[in-house]
Amino acid sequence: MAAVEEPHVDEYRELICQHIPEFKNTDPSELVFTRFTAGLTNMVYACEDPDSKYGVVLRIFGSIGFGDRHLENQVCTLLGNVNVAPKIYYTTNDWRIEEFIRGEELNTIDFRDCPQAQQKSMELLADFHQTDATAIVSKDDIPWCVLTIEEEIAQVCTIKEQNETLYTGFPSVNELKVEIEWLHDQFLLLDENDSNLVFCHNDYRPANIIDADDGSLHAVDFDTVGYNYRGYDIGRALNSMFLNVTKEGCDWIGCGYPPAKMVNRLLVAYLTRFHDREPTNEELEALHKEVRIGNLAALLHLAIWSGLKSCHTDHDWNYTQYSKDRLQQYFTTKENYFSTPVPTTIVVSPLRQSTKFFYPVQIEM
Repeated sequence: MAAVEEPHVDEYRELICQHIPEFKNTDPSELVFTRFTAGLTNMVYACEDPDSKYGVVLRIFGSIGFGDRHLENQVCTLLGNVNVAPKIYYTTNDWRIEEFIRGEELNTIDFRDCPQAQQKSMELLADFHQTDATAIVSKDDIPWCVLTIEEEIAQVCTIKEQNETLYTGFPSVNELKVEIEWLHDQFLLLDENDSNLVFCHNDYRPANIIDADDGSLHAVDFDTVGYNYRGYDIGRALNSMFLNVTKEGCDWIGCGYPPAKMVNRLLVAYLTRFHDREPTNEELEALHKEVRIGNLAALLHLAIWSGLKSCHTDHDWNYTQYSKDRLQQYFTTKENYFSTPVPTTIVVSPLRQSTKFFYPVQIEM
């Protein structure tokens, strides 16, 4: 990856040297910056001393319509201290310096073909869920997925005003409220004592996991962390696996969800790590039920989120089609699990299957 110098990184050179002991004898002008990302929410650079080869990550915050940067910094510090994320060296409300994990983000295509990486990702998520973040994040608030979806539903009128193509057949505000109330009721039935309400990543997928050169995995991107039902986090992870993201949009493999044997294997890996022993049949079946509801909640969130995104972005990526696809997955999956017919007012079209990639049948293992 070629180094890309940006004019505004110069103002951080001396600051980095001040806060990183390994750079105390480094000439700030000699630091080499390599840009990793240039998204709407963050600008991320590797910053290295060319002589010692020691490096850190500089994350410059962009604008976000949600979240709290101060809270995010606290969360990142906590997670770094328990070794499920890169360590944090210094933070402000505008930027922070992080540990440089040498490695690559997990590639979705390669990830589907690597049972070892899949198992390690479930073990990492189990460690994440055992993090006690109650000192900085309230566990008494409404679970993250419920609160987030309710906030998104309140904005759905934007879709009607700005994206007529998507809004045709899209659920109304009242219909969406019925869905989130039903989902919340299902969660409560499964978890009367809130024992499965844990500290969640809420966007746990291959692109947000770093596969380090030493073989370890590290979670990144904590814009959406919060206490939530663990079934949501696992369901979100699973529904991110059987798709291929392109420059234009998203191609789906099958129904966009792993086969049953793979799901079972991954849930066993999660529970084994979570309990530090093999799970009982009752524990495994209970988690399957949690994940079914969690997957549905994640699908509904992604359908509404991408619909709203289609109204507020200039990107060429096809958020409109992605919203339609996730909505189709939500109602089809709900119908399969609970024999609940799709409302007649909602238009659900078949998923567009991938023509660019072939995935072998032996995936079921």
